[in-house]
Amino acid sequence: MRQLINKLFVPTLQSNSIARRYGFANSFIFTLLVFIAGQLISIPASAGDYVWTFTTGDFTPPVQSAWNPAKSALISTAAPTILFHTNENADCKWSLTDDAYGAMANDCSGDGTMSQSCITAGLIEGAEIVYVACRDAALNADTIITNTHVNYIVDTTLPVQSAWNPASGTTLTSASQA
Repeated sequence: MRQLINKLFVPTLQSNSIARRYGFANSFIFTLLVFIAGQLISIPASAGDYVWTFTTGDFTPPVQSAWNPAKSALISTAAPTILFHTNENADCKWSLTDDAYGAMANDCSGDGTMSQSCITAGLIEGAEIVYVACRDAALNADTIITNTHVNYIVDTTLPVQSAWNPASGTTLTSASQA
């Protein structure tokens, strides 16, 4: 505990009951150092007793898994329905451009659940990426950096038959044997 406190607080040589509460040899006033939005913030403590309350919670967007069709699949439609799961209740969107959740216009169904379904459209032949971003109830949403890239190979061209044997248009006759 003392090592953790030494990392969180920077002492100054003045009297304070926080130092006495944690059993330091000298009394100190402490400065709480915290990171908020990537910035180091210093919060000095005044003399007197303080109760520091730290809030924990959900600070990450939902995690996606189990895409169907699977990532890297060969698909025969330009409008696949993509099914997947999230690790928490979520609202998800999809796009053919790499966007954050808030910039995506195409909504998936499954809002507020852990089972999502995105009815996509507009994929083109060849390598294609569908970008999927989600947001949870705590409003933690995917960014361009954290959204999921679901890549497919789209092949909607029907195969052409060739090299018929016997040749196409040939009339075959059969003889029955007695």
